[in-house]
Amino acid sequence: MSVFTGTYTFAKNGTSANPTITELPCAAGVIHRIRIRFPPGSRALLNIALFQGSTPIAPSNVGMTFQGDSEIIEFDEFYEFVEKPYAINVVGWNTDTVLSHLVIIQVGVLPKWALLPIAVTEGIMSTIKYFLQSSISSRKAVKE
Repeated sequence: MSVFTGTYTFAKNGTSANPTITELPCAAGVIHRIRIRFPPGSRALLNIALFQGSTPIAPSNVGMTFQGDSEIIEFDEFYEFVEKPYAINVVGWNTDTVLSHLVIIQVGVLPKWALLPIAVTEGIMSTIKYFLQSSISSRKAVKE
C-alpha cells in the first residue's frame, strides 16, 4: 500500500468563483482510503473538494465541499486511476477574511489486484448476511 500526503494552505478572502487548485501526486492503482484533516481554527470557513481532472472524487456530488474545524474526515473509497496523471486535484477556498488556513490530505492507494481478495470476502459476507436475515425472517413468519 502507498500513502500519499500533502499539506495545503489557502489564503484568506477566497471564493468559490476563484478556487485555488493544487495537485497531490499519487501512483497508479485504486484509492481505497481518504483522510482529510482540518486543524483547529478554520471554523468551517475552508472548503475542500477532491477531483481527478474535472471528475469529482469526494464529495461525489458536484458543488459540495468538505468543511471542518479541529476535525478529521476519513472514509473508504474505491476510485481507480484509469489514466495519467495519477494525481488528485485539491480544490479549495478559504472565506475567512483575517487568516489563512490549512488542510492535510492523506490518500491510500492500492494496486487493483490487491483489492480482489477484499471484494471477494465482502461479497461472501454480504451473501451470508442475506441468507441469515432471510432465515430469521422465515422463522418469525412461521411462528406467527
